[in-house]
Amino acid sequence: MAGKKKGGIPRFISPPNLLKEKVGEGGIPAHLLLKAQKEIEENKHDLKPFAEDCLNKLIGCVEHGRLRPADITVQDFMKLVMPLKANGAMFKYGLITMTADVILRFLDQVNHINQDTLNILEMHNNILAVILKKEFTGTGGKQGQILTDELQMACTRYYKKYKISIT
Repeated sequence: MAGKKKGGIPRFISPPNLLKEKVGEGGIPAHLLLKAQKEIEENKHDLKPFAEDCLNKLIGCVEHGRLRPADITVQDFMKLVMPLKANGAMFKYGLITMTADVILRFLDQVNHINQDTLNILEMHNNILAVILKKEFTGTGGKQGQILTDELQMACTRYYKKYKISIT
């Protein structure tokens, strides 16, 4: 209710929907959604070489951070982990997406890189190496959940140690 005339009945004012005016009405036709879903399901692209390259870069970041922590930023790690989160599940490696999500949430809470941060990032790297070596596709079942839970618990211990409240 936007306004009321003095002594009169309330009047309703609908503001213009500028976004709808720009993009128009409707949605994506169903046949295009089905076609996209079929492409994803039949995708033969192997994420493993890409993920291994990301892993090698992450390992290098941790090693560099151990020697010179001031040279490495949280954003350096985020740039390497984000593509893993974005592409893991799409290319049948849901567990990569799950663990990347945990580490990205962790990095979101961390202000700087220290040895404890590097330990958690190294743990993520080790989990990623296991996923790729064992070729845990999907969510990895019970073993995948255990790996994800252990990573989350390590992050929780870090939050408690550094008195970080989760947002």
